[in-house]
Amino acid sequence: MIIALPGPDNDLLIPNTEVSAGWDQNDPAWHVARLNKANEKSGRSFSRTVRLVKHWRNVQSEKPLYSWNIKTLALEAGDTPAQPFESLYRFFAHAVDAVAQGPTENPRKNESALTRYPPPTVATERLTVTLQLMDALETLDRARMLALADQPEKALAQLKQLLPDVGPAPRP
Repeated sequence: MIIALPGPDNDLLIPNTEVSAGWDQNDPAWHVARLNKANEKSGRSFSRTVRLVKHWRNVQSEKPLYSWNIKTLALEAGDTPAQPFESLYRFFAHAVDAVAQGPTENPRKNESALTRYPPPTVATERLTVTLQLMDALETLDRARMLALADQPEKALAQLKQLLPDVGPAPRP
């Protein structure tokens, strides 16, 4: 359960002691509608990408990104239909630069007064998160190069490093 107060724009103010304003401004109904629209437009590859990135996040020693960051970065990376590998690659390529530059922007900032309250930032130290994202992107690069070199077993091994426990069980 999250405690929230009615906000100035028919949204919610959620307490956040880590920012000077003391509040995060949020519009859950708008965010759900935007995520559903992206998922529909992408042929459902958007939600698959978000789930895979959350799995990657959950196997890190410290969770580097909040769920909100992942969804927002995925929206920024694009909602065009893509195969899982390509959408993951697109996410990490975008996230490396976006996280290194600063806090994840609120996707409604140009639509309302939501800019009064700063958006949530990454879950741990920004440089650490950027390096984790870079490592993930490098792993995807290695997997791509191995697949292009007709070494699918080695490519799959790279992907298993990034996303353990995802995919079919190995054959006996």
